[in-house]
Amino acid sequence: MSIAPRGLLDLDFSGIAVTLRGLAAADRERLAAEWSPFGASEPTTPFLTLDVSYDSGAYDKATFRPKRMQSEFRGTTACFRMSEGSVEVDAGGTGRLSLLDSGGDRRYYTLQNMIRAGLAWCLPSRSAGMFHGAGLVVSGMGFLLVGPEGSGKSSWARIAGEAGVRVLSDDVVVIDGSNGRFEVLGTPFRSTYRADYRPGRWPLAAVLFPVQGSPPEWRKAPRLLSQARLIANLPFVAEGLESDGRIEALVGRVAGEVPCGELTFGLDPSFLRLLAAWPPAGAR
Repeated sequence: MSIAPRGLLDLDFSGIAVTLRGLAAADRERLAAEWSPFGASEPTTPFLTLDVSYDSGAYDKATFRPKRMQSEFRGTTACFRMSEGSVEVDAGGTGRLSLLDSGGDRRYYTLQNMIRAGLAWCLPSRSAGMFHGAGLVVSGMGFLLVGPEGSGKSSWARIAGEAGVRVLSDDVVVIDGSNGRFEVLGTPFRSTYRADYRPGRWPLAAVLFPVQGSPPEWRKAPRLLSQARLIANLPFVAEGLESDGRIEALVGRVAGEVPCGELTFGLDPSFLRLLAAWPPAGAR
């Protein structure tokens, strides 16, 4: 991992390079340790570069509430703000990240959240995206279960993990279509259930929408419905849909190229047999 005295940290999220400049020593060292599998092995042209600065001042003493992040979109530039800091980034991959110099966990988790927000805004420039979802790797194929909080993503990931399947996340998953086909990526981004935070890329076999029930089955969803569900589960950037055509183009491509449908599953691992034998009749 590249760590320079100037506060430089180079990261590689399974082929998506990110450079952070100006990090405080404590933040740099903690990120380098916690995201160590994603350290860049050699210098490369970054997809996203964030210049980090620290400002004096007091933040809201209320409970840390990252879900209350405010966003503003101006053409291809986006700004995300919390009480503890902000990030402004353009679609070309250059941004400024500002944090209140309070130290501790609150500042550190704000830093992580702003990195995710900035990356989410830039990803559609390479036909990639970040989704609220759970990610699994089954028989060398990637599966993305997309849904809002409480839809069953964590249960799906937990059941699969207990059955020995690799879990990428049960909350935030990145896919990338820049290589001609969509792939699901290993990243260090948050997961409620124990995830396997290691780099990797797997062909995205399907986008699944959860339905509780049994027996396990898959049913193809209409393209327009799939697009609507994908848009509803874009963290950070869904409100920028009308101001930037990149997002609509990304969602349209995913719905057009990747099998999308409802996966019915219960609280047992029987759905894994269906995924391991993918594709089912009618998938493509």
